Amino acid sequence: MVTLLGVLFTFFLLACWILLAFKPSLANILRWVNIVFCVLQVFMTIFFWFNPIWTIGLQLLVVAVFGIFALISNSPDHILVFVFLSLFDTLVCFGKMQILGYPVNLLDAPVADTGCDSYYGTSDSDAICYGYINYLRFLAFCLILLQPLQTFFAYLTYKAHTGEERGLLGGYGNIGEKQPAYAGSEPSPSHT
Repeated sequence: MVTLLGVLFTFFLLACWILLAFKPSLANILRWVNIVFCVLQVFMTIFFWFNPIWTIGLQLLVVAVFGIFALISNSPDHILVFVFLSLFDTLVCFGKMQILGYPVNLLDAPVADTGCDSYYGTSDSDAICYGYINYLRFLAFCLILLQPLQTFFAYLTYKAHTGEERGLLGGYGNIGEKQPAYAGSEPSPSHT
């Protein structure tokens, strides 16, 4: 199942990049897609409350709730903060924030701090150490795949929003747009 999700995620990500490269106007709907991703993240992080990494689950929950607020308010300042928070969550999920006390990635974290039996006080034959931990690892894998998408979509939403405020038509601002040779000033009339 993890391999299948990885392959599907790769094809989905490539399709998004290609589609958004040719149709930058579609960035306006990414805001609503990202709201759905944040709601999914809220529901997935609820299951992380009952294991040793509940603090990471709380952080992911708070960032997802802020993301819902930022994307509904549609304020460029809020969206920019959400971009940075999503990038931070992405690095935490990948286990790249050792300096801040996140030593392992989210996929290995449910069983990395303490053994399952010692944390839950069960024996090896109990279902909680096999079923629930495997379910948490599956949810962790989904969150690891979701975080880069949230960061990428939030950044494109921010760029589309700031481009519209400046009156640029391209959706992404001035990416790919040609400026006139006289750069905004009127050409001087020629004297004959």
